[in-house]
Amino acid sequence: MTVKLLLTESSKEIADICKSVEKALAEISGLNDLTFLVELMENFDRLSAEENSQPIKSAIAICQNVTEIICVNRNALSIFPVQAQEAAFVRAIACSLIHRDSLMDRLTRYAEFGYFDKGILADYLTCKWGFFEGLRAERVLSYGQHYVEVLDKWHDEEEYLSSMYLWLVRKGAGYA
Repeated sequence: MTVKLLLTESSKEIADICKSVEKALAEISGLNDLTFLVELMENFDRLSAEENSQPIKSAIAICQNVTEIICVNRNALSIFPVQAQEAAFVRAIACSLIHRDSLMDRLTRYAEFGYFDKGILADYLTCKWGFFEGLRAERVLSYGQHYVEVLDKWHDEEEYLSSMYLWLVRKGAGYA
């Protein structure tokens, strides 16, 4: 089954990565009829205060669910290899799918994570869709080796969720 995923880039600079992600996700069920404008920005300084938190400022890409725009941070993009760039695009698409399909209402195990719920599910979907290595390359820098060890458990969703819960407890206590 081929699904329609269309990424319309604002700059030729990101055209190759958009086409690569479209091709890689073409056979993933549930991604039908997704269309995004992919906007290349110098940095994320002009995002709203809610979207402009420190983790967001250093992200490669984010999805603005209300507008269905994937914002790409040129400054962060240039730091990472193509594999990590692709994973960031896929993760932004996963975030949009979570919003579009109200996945948090159906996947209550993730809702238990509170503020981190959508991010944990988006990371899981990114891995499940075949982008673990790319996400790993980005996450080791942004969240550290211990997070990547937890992320590596994505093959077993129950173990992933249990380990992620423990990681969040450690992070909250200042140990992660």
